[in-house]
Amino acid sequence: PAAKLFGRAGGVLGAFIVSGIMHDFGVWGAGMGTDSAGITLFFVMMGVGCMLEFFWQQSTGVKVRGPLGWTWAMVWMFFWGSFIVDAWARKGVIISKMSPDSARPALYWIKVVEKWISLYGHPFKQT
Repeated sequence: PAAKLFGRAGGVLGAFIVSGIMHDFGVWGAGMGTDSAGITLFFVMMGVGCMLEFFWQQSTGVKVRGPLGWTWAMVWMFFWGSFIVDAWARKGVIISKMSPDSARPALYWIKVVEKWISLYGHPFKQT
């Protein structure tokens, strides 16, 4: 809906704002309160980063990609990511267990890898 009112930038930023609010609401729903200044801000700034890349391409005719594009993305994400990680740490999300072990795919794959290693040995160990 924001795209109808504000064009492409409105659509992109609107989607990221909704995503940020949903993630903030998820922390609130887990009983940990909200932190829009950290959680929602991260998502808003990812939208701003997308728009900066779009404007860069429009003004230069060059897509953001390759090693410099990767560096740009990592710097942007890690800088703004520090705000969301800080918010999650202060709210206790990092140490929380929001899903039972049976519903955590990473734990399943850890067991698969452990079984593989017990049967066939470590795949990267030189013999």
